[in-house]
Amino acid sequence: MATEDISVVHDANASTASFSMDSRTLTLPVWEAMSDSLYDMLVGHEVAHALWTPFENREQFVADIKYVGSNFDVAKDFINIVEDARIERNIKSKYPGLKRDFVAGYGEMIERDLFGLDGRKANDLDFIDRLNIHFKCGALAGVEFSAEEMAFVNAVEKCNSWQEVLDVAKSLYEYLTPKAKKQEDGEGEDVASNQDMDDMEDADGEGMDTEAGDDQSDDEDGDGDDTNGDEDGEEKDAEGTSGQGDDEGDDAGGHGTQAGSGNDTTTGPAAPETQRAMENNLENLRDEGAEAYHYAEIPSFNIENGRRTVADLKEMYDSTMKSKDSEGYLPSALEMDTMRSDYDTFRRESGKMVGQMAQWFEMKKRADEDRNTMTSLTGEIDLERLVDYKFNDDIFLRNETTPEGQNHGIIITMDWSGSMSGMMEETCKQALQLIWFCERVNIPCELYAFTSVIFETGEAWGRSWSEDVNDKVKDRWNLNEKTLEPDNHLTMLQWYDSSIKGKDRLEQLVRLFHICRWCDGNIRFGCNRTLGLGGTPLTESMMAMDTMIPDFRSRTGAQIVNLCVLSDGEGSPGCMSKVGTTRCWDDNVVIEDPITRSRVQYHGRKDGDGAATIADMLKIRHDINCIGFYIAGGKANRVPYFRNLNQWDDKVVQEWKKNKCVFFPHGGFDEYFIIKSQKVETDALEEIGDDASFTKIKNTFVKGAKSLKTSRMVLGRVIDLVA
Repeated sequence: MATEDISVVHDANASTASFSMDSRTLTLPVWEAMSDSLYDMLVGHEVAHALWTPFENREQFVADIKYVGSNFDVAKDFINIVEDARIERNIKSKYPGLKRDFVAGYGEMIERDLFGLDGRKANDLDFIDRLNIHFKCGALAGVEFSAEEMAFVNAVEKCNSWQEVLDVAKSLYEYLTPKAKKQEDGEGEDVASNQDMDDMEDADGEGMDTEAGDDQSDDEDGDGDDTNGDEDGEEKDAEGTSGQGDDEGDDAGGHGTQAGSGNDTTTGPAAPETQRAMENNLENLRDEGAEAYHYAEIPSFNIENGRRTVADLKEMYDSTMKSKDSEGYLPSALEMDTMRSDYDTFRRESGKMVGQMAQWFEMKKRADEDRNTMTSLTGEIDLERLVDYKFNDDIFLRNETTPEGQNHGIIITMDWSGSMSGMMEETCKQALQLIWFCERVNIPCELYAFTSVIFETGEAWGRSWSEDVNDKVKDRWNLNEKTLEPDNHLTMLQWYDSSIKGKDRLEQLVRLFHICRWCDGNIRFGCNRTLGLGGTPLTESMMAMDTMIPDFRSRTGAQIVNLCVLSDGEGSPGCMSKVGTTRCWDDNVVIEDPITRSRVQYHGRKDGDGAATIADMLKIRHDINCIGFYIAGGKANRVPYFRNLNQWDDKVVQEWKKNKCVFFPHGGFDEYFIIKSQKVETDALEEIGDDASFTKIKNTFVKGAKSLKTSRMVLGRVIDLVA
């Protein structure tokens, strides 16, 4: 049903369903204690009303009800019963997958006695209630009809237009009116006049095959909600009020009088009790304590304002290193020399692992190409096989067609927050190995660090004392009444861009390594905190990717984009909220994509990870691979706490003890790795002295081999996902 031009929203304050023709928005209550089948049935029913029940003209809708009968409420109920049968037949025909939901949903309603049978059998009910049960619950209800009543059943089944619905509802109303009156006078059972039957037959023709039993599991809610849905929708379009605005009853079964309408509540047939009971019971299923729902889109990120390029960072680094105010906040000359030597050593020793990664990548690519290669006969004779024609019929040349491979690209985002201090260097090394892998296989790659530090001033937590600066911060996002409002300030620091050639690209990675090593024991770098560590706007950085991924694709030509996120857990405290709404930890935020019309739901910070929710939308909208790395600090002798992971599960515990690493799908992340922060091994014996004992050599080798195995396992798994 996602293909329909209809937006379905939930409103915690709505008591019944309603539909707005102007915005084509179907508003539903928030129900509780309801199975998925019953929910899908109710939604399908209301969507069917939105598609096929005319709501455009409120005055005409009231006139149509009066056309059916003088008792406004009862006539409306008759229309609802007949119209429900028509629109539910239509929606099940258009979306056959709903048939099972309708059968299961109405079965659940019978079990829960939402039709108010109170132990009675359906065949003990009046004709109009039996008709209602039959078309909603189908043959499973076992409803029986007389030959005379079957004419009406067949007529309902043949309704294909709104006018036919009105005509059949009017015939039913007139047929049951004298019956009600005669029973009131004690005259016994009444039979419709021949003229009435002839009129109905003329309107509906010969009876159709009854599919009520097979399909008719139509949505009840539609009915219940339909009753209010018809009016609600009709009035919602006109005034946004309840459909009973003009004919509202004084109670569930009463016949409220419509002011000035000439509504006659003293004549006409009895009201269908199953319809009224269903409507009331459905309204009672509403979750009165439900949290609010907010529907919002991801705001676009102002890349020019919110990104600091490689050139910007070089300029800031150079000025910081030269500033006299930075004295005491920077490494000494000896530390700088040691840092550069360690960087060169790490790059050299990583060559073997990077080469293995590149080999795995190329092997997997070739395997995929081979699997997708199609072989066909050309019809031309292969002269080398011609000599075997007496023994083998296969003497024709073959043609192999290999689809063109797609271009890959990788975006790496790295946590640049204060809690990463102590893990910055090792995290940086993981990122560097991915970058060198991309260089080896010639894949476009960019590395960004996400931080809350205000680049313009170096203030750390995203809120400046200067309103001028705050105005600049707001310019990071293009916000409006339809978008989410980010909780934290965000600046994306571009530490690597594969499009930069030569020495500049190499030196930028050296600068990155330098700062990461320094920040392992400090959160400031230099005279201000512009390049230092700040908060963790992880969720905001994922939101920015909604704009930056298309930008990356357009600049690099990458078709398959892989997003790798390195952090030490979840983002800074806060909650995603819609612009103009009051922030609440428990509110339900539904993120919409106006292009694909897809939705993902964020159930408040109590229930999930905002970054994983945004990753879900990024995968839907941009068709990317998303990989997350949680760098666990400290001794981490046991599995770190993480949402949606049972850290006490025996398999998880054993895996952590064995490899100090576990991985699993998480939200929109194809794979989420929890890795113990430790030294990235390249050569287990590199630091062993010449005088080391045999036991020390053995223990060091075993420890280093385990660490190297973990690194290879993680990077190998990443290559599987990327390729």
